[in-house]
Amino acid sequence: MTEKQTHNAIRIETDRLILRRFWKHDIEDFMEYDSHPDLARFRSGDPYTEDQARECLATQRDLILGTERVWLSLAVELKAEGKMIGLVSIKVLNKLHHQGEIGWTFHPSYQRQGFATEASRAILQLGFGILDLHRITARCDVLNTRSLRLMERLGMRGEALFREIVFFKGVWHDQYTYAILKEEWEKQEDVSS
Repeated sequence: MTEKQTHNAIRIETDRLILRRFWKHDIEDFMEYDSHPDLARFRSGDPYTEDQARECLATQRDLILGTERVWLSLAVELKAEGKMIGLVSIKVLNKLHHQGEIGWTFHPSYQRQGFATEASRAILQLGFGILDLHRITARCDVLNTRSLRLMERLGMRGEALFREIVFFKGVWHDQYTYAILKEEWEKQEDVSS
């Protein structure tokens, strides 16, 4: 993985992916997966309208890396196709205590191919490296087995089950919280090197 960062530019390359700021032309790819019915199951809100999506992408382009309590999302581009296939996000929860959180969303047509794992490893490296976080968490609905397995593949450990923590679509949902410490991440990266 290589990283390049100047001022507000972010570009992280992995074997098959580029994680970067959103571009204006990402709107079509973003709308394609954001409105996909398979993603609706675990989301509390409706898919973005085109105007909302444009505003979201523009806001994300200008967001300063490391802004506390604000999600920074990066486009995940598949190198082979030059197509945005999803996004990964990171949020600094608390600068003083070096706490963060990550998340991800991928087009269903590009799931089960290791792209989410590859991109999430890169965003963890950004969090522990450039942002100097000590602990990073991730959450998912208890029924979202793909995200649960992804957190485990990343070396995260289950820390909590929150019963009926979110209410959407007329139903209370339970969530798992997983976490990994910087030293745990570094040990597993040393082993895989």
